[in-house]
This record gives sequence, C-alpha cells and structure tokens, in this order.
Amino acid sequence: MPFLPMIPHGGLPMKLVIVGAGDCGQALCQLALGCGWHVTVIDDRPGLLAACNAPVLHAGPAPRFILAREWLSNEALVLVRRDLEVDREALAAALSRPGAGYVGMMGSRGEVQQVFAGLRERGFQDSALARVYAPSGLDLGSESPQEIAVSILAEILQVLRHASGGSLRQSVAAGKFDGRESLQIRPATTDDIPTLIDLSQRIWWASYRGMIPEEQITYMLERMYAPDAIRAGMADGTHWELASVNGIAVGYLAWKPDPSDGSVFLDKLYLDSAFHGRGLGQLLLSHVRQQAERIGAVRVELRVNRRNERAMRAYRRAGFQIGHDLCQDIGNGFVMDDHVLILRLT
Repeated sequence: MPFLPMIPHGGLPMKLVIVGAGDCGQALCQLALGCGWHVTVIDDRPGLLAACNAPVLHAGPAPRFILAREWLSNEALVLVRRDLEVDREALAAALSRPGAGYVGMMGSRGEVQQVFAGLRERGFQDSALARVYAPSGLDLGSESPQEIAVSILAEILQVLRHASGGSLRQSVAAGKFDGRESLQIRPATTDDIPTLIDLSQRIWWASYRGMIPEEQITYMLERMYAPDAIRAGMADGTHWELASVNGIAVGYLAWKPDPSDGSVFLDKLYLDSAFHGRGLGQLLLSHVRQQAERIGAVRVELRVNRRNERAMRAYRRAGFQIGHDLCQDIGNGFVMDDHVLILRLT
C-alpha cells in the first residue's frame, strides 16, 4: 500500500521522528503511519530498527541526526528509547536545535526528573526544559505499547493543531460553562509564584509557538515571570489572581488600576488550552470588568498580539475594540507588535 502523507490545513505533511525502535516506538510508528504521517525512526540497534515499517530508518546516533537538520513547526520529535543516557543526549541536541512543533520524552516522572537534572547541570535553563512534553502523552490510563502510542499521538495532534484536547461533548454547549465545574478566582500571593510560573510555561509554549520566535518566548518568560518580577508587581499594586476549576489551577490574571486616568490595565489573562471552549475566558473577562467597575474605572485596556486571531475574537465578544496599534522594542532584538484594545465602561 503506498504511503500517502496527511496534509493538514497549513499545507505541510505531518512529520514524526521517533528515537527508539522498541515496542512503544514500533507501536507509535505503525499508528502514525496509519494516520498518513511521514515517519522517521532512529535507533542504533539494527535488529529492532528492521521491525519498523517506516519510510525512513536511521541506524545511528540520534543527536547527530537531530543536530543535522532544520526543524519545522509541523514536525514532532519523540524519545521512546527508555535509556536515560540516550534520551538525555538526544534531548540536549533537540534543545540546541529548536524549531520542532513538539518535543516529547516518554518515561516515568522520576526518569524525566533525572534527565532534566542532568541537563540543568549542563547549563540548560528551566525555560528551555519547559518546551519538552515529558512525560509524553495524555493521561488516558494507557498500559500496553499500543495504548501508550495512542496517548502520545493524541498529545502531538493537540499541540500541533493548537486544539484544546477536551471531550467533544463539551462543544455541544457551544462553549458555555455548564455548571458541573466550579470556577474560583482568588488573589494570588507570593506563595503562589511557583504555580504562576508553571502555568505561564505551559500556556505560553502552547499558545505562542509558531506565532512569535521560540527565542522570544524564552526571553519574555524569563523576563516577565522571574520570581522577583512577580513579587515586585504584587508590591507595586498589580492584582495577581489565580483561576481554578474544581481546585485545579487553570489560569491567571494580572491587572492594575491607574488612578491618574481612571483606567485599569489588564496585563495578563491566560487560560490553559485544555480548558478553552467552555466559556471560562469570558467569565474571567467579566470578573475583570466587575472589579474595574467596583473601583470606579472608566475603561479597561489590554494588549494582544496582532497575529493572535483567537484572542481577538474572544475580546471582541466581550465588547473590546481596537484603540490603536503599538510596536514596542522589548530588548534583545525583539518587539511586541500589538493591538491596544479598549473596553469603555461609561
């Protein structure tokens, strides 16, 4: 049967590179091929490699292969070797050669922590490690190699397609909050800084990869979400708030009143992509509006990347309009190219 690569909306075939030709690697290879993906399998064990029916088989060291190519946003790299030394070296190469839309590593949490600890000793920052989906896969209760392959490929699809990963039955309610979940918004304190940093890493990489350069994502996360920067904002009158669903932190807000002109600047509003499509974003915006009205503000302002069409649609539904555009130099050769949106309250 001829190999027919699946062509997504962007016009590029989905490509998967698997490091490891063991049971899980073989299962993942067969599943991806069945979905029409272009698959490459890398392993230095010829016997296992021969069992993979992939279009491209590479019998050699994974780091050399990873470093020798230009990675694209429609490509995924998954490490399923289950050899911590091999995984560590392959992951170091991948972090040194960014560009892939998805980088994942299979393994237990303890194994992931061990590999990450070795990479930190070699100078890799947490902001770089946050790009890695590890342990790889969605929590589906998978046990067999075939089930694990389903879990991993599902997560890759979610990331590359910028999908929520939620149950399709939730879309029947047209994105409305159905009452079975309990949304809580509370002030964040300095004790919540690790949670805010963790959320920012997960949400930013899922939201902005492909929209702005990966180097800029790393730069902005390190600059805006350093613990000292968050503490300084809290001390300077910025209201940081955590949003939770059934006790699980799923998003955060940061807003600050400006008494000089009666405005509130909504600096941050982020929601985990797994909770998109439920109306939670509109509830967070409604909360900000209520807080602004409570203190007598006349408008709410925010900035949104001009390429972020999904966010623009959400803000327009909440009544925001474009005030003007602003392109700001943020240092290190990067700029923020934004729309400034305004919600008038009076």
